[in-house]
Amino acid sequence: MVNPNKITRLYLIFLMAMVSGCAKEKQEEGGTQSRTLEKIVFQTEWYAEPEQGGFYHALLEGYYEEAGLDVEIRQGGPNSLAPQKVATGKADFGLARSDEAIAFASRNLPVLVVMASMQRDAQALLLHRENPVDSFADLNGKTIMATPGATWIKILKNRYGIEFETIPTDYGMGRYLTDKSFIQMSYVTNEPYYARLKGAVPKSLLLADSGYSAYRAILTNHKFAQEHPDLVRAFVGASVRGWKGYLAGDRSRTNAHIASLNPQMTEEFMEFVLDTMEQYQLIEGHADQGEKLGLVTKKRMQEQMADMLAAGIIEKPLPLEAFVSTEFLPDDLKNWKPSVTIPLSDKRSSADDLCVVGPIDGFDSETSLYLAYKDLIKLPTETLVTDIVWLGEKRMATVLSIDALMAALGIGERSDFVVADCLDGYQANFDAEVLSKNKPYLVLQIDGAPPKFWGFQDGAANFAYYLNLKNEDGVLNPEHKKPFGVNRLEFTSREVKLAEIYEGAFANLSPEAALGREIYVGSCYSCHRPLSGNFGGTLSNRNLEVIAAHAKYNRQYFLDWTRDPQGQIESVKMGPHPYAEEQLDQLIAFLIKVP
Repeated sequence: MVNPNKITRLYLIFLMAMVSGCAKEKQEEGGTQSRTLEKIVFQTEWYAEPEQGGFYHALLEGYYEEAGLDVEIRQGGPNSLAPQKVATGKADFGLARSDEAIAFASRNLPVLVVMASMQRDAQALLLHRENPVDSFADLNGKTIMATPGATWIKILKNRYGIEFETIPTDYGMGRYLTDKSFIQMSYVTNEPYYARLKGAVPKSLLLADSGYSAYRAILTNHKFAQEHPDLVRAFVGASVRGWKGYLAGDRSRTNAHIASLNPQMTEEFMEFVLDTMEQYQLIEGHADQGEKLGLVTKKRMQEQMADMLAAGIIEKPLPLEAFVSTEFLPDDLKNWKPSVTIPLSDKRSSADDLCVVGPIDGFDSETSLYLAYKDLIKLPTETLVTDIVWLGEKRMATVLSIDALMAALGIGERSDFVVADCLDGYQANFDAEVLSKNKPYLVLQIDGAPPKFWGFQDGAANFAYYLNLKNEDGVLNPEHKKPFGVNRLEFTSREVKLAEIYEGAFANLSPEAALGREIYVGSCYSCHRPLSGNFGGTLSNRNLEVIAAHAKYNRQYFLDWTRDPQGQIESVKMGPHPYAEEQLDQLIAFLIKVP
């Protein structure tokens, strides 16, 4: 007689064996079973190409497998919809621009940037060499063929104060090839190659050179990141390794695989793509601007969001954790900071030298150091049309962003407050929000020559710098952020620098007085310095305590002084302040608290 319990046990053992056999397992040579690999779906935005080479290299070289992953790379195309597939869980990872993640997050869709595959996106405008358009400002009044609603369209218009028409892209080059004045959206790694094959002589305006700072990025889903942090970390680490190997090692097998997936990838074309990526430093970026292969920084993502806010692409600020995380980066990237890439001296050797003070590697944070003009002009600059205050007109200028200068100095994110001192006693300050949203920059040249200033006290220097903003959105009084005659920049902490007006008598202000304090910081500090501190300008010859006394005891005089300083004291150099009544009430509410 057969024991029914024994039959049941044998059946269960059989089922377990069947289930075990269906698990995702790899067999090593000789039949030895290895660990189970986790299935991962990675959706690219286009057909296989060298711009994705690092990921295919990681796949073919076994880097993903070594990290415990069984990765399927799904090719994209015109309608790949990688961010949408990530948001809905149809793909674990997707390749897209980082600004797409911000736009999705603004609509409460759960995508998260976890790595950059390109530090500088390859999107560009394609023109003929004969086209007189040589800068983004020159696009004013032109027509461009582009993807409808592309983020860069509104950002360029807002940043440069220009208008241009767009027509929908047909994904072809026929109109470009027959019209020397035609301008179209392109990828600097693609269309210029085919334009040359057809006899055209192309030129490109890389959108990244406009300050448009989107990464080409890896996105994942919030839920996937929360539930599988180790898988995200493993995919990012293996992908970074793949890119390093693809750029520096033997990539012949990887390129052959790419060509097998996409027959348009000829050997000659792939060499063009690789040369172009190196020429424009798309993958590795500019180290002196704080860029590195694979790296994503919250600061730069914050800047992208500020650009999108200023251009009206998104309606309100979002918390950074809604669209970016740096916790999955390899440790060497999380802890990486650029080294100082510009010569520094502890002595002024020329009137052209710019004094800098701050947390610069290898120096005391209080030490005054000097940068020569010839070294500043070598840093990554851009050319744009900007207003020149003392000329009262717009001119072509070569500019260096404060962000780029901070990166060159190795300061990175260790400073959230920049103070600019001028030769005449004026002082401007830029907090983290202004640095991110309004993007201040130093003007190094006007129409190709260094700007010169005369008439400052003692004739000590006839050269100084001019600071301006890329956009003025949200700035209370933009003129206070456009000082000229700048000869010193201090990189510091807002918390440290403003401690005296947040402590003691100022610790518990009313909401109205707290708003007045911010007006004082953003505006009044430019010309007034408290007796107790070393922060603030001296242009007015009236310290904080004096104007506070006016506010306390003679409101009308204070109002007259604020609105028309030179009408009260002719020798005062300070200009009028066009504040609304409500803002003046807020300022007075703060000043009456001054001891």
